[in-house]
Amino acid sequence: MLGKPLWFDKSTRLGQRLGYPRVCVEMEMDSAFPDFLRLVPDRRPAYNVHIEYCNKPEICDKCCKFGHNCVEENMQE
Repeated sequence: MLGKPLWFDKSTRLGQRLGYPRVCVEMEMDSAFPDFLRLVPDRRPAYNVHIEYCNKPEICDKCCKFGHNCVEENMQE
């Protein structure tokens, strides 16, 4: 739903702490970063899963590169 899953932390992989799974996902630079996903399992009620993003890189709105913001840098000059 968000992108390509790359790896799961050990607890998630072993099915231990499923209330707080950690997954590393490769996403496109122009992807939306939703606050939740709506899951609709077969024959069960739908529910929302809250998402937190750890180590989300800053993406420049102007040049779409990682790690800086051209607009803020130009304002400081």
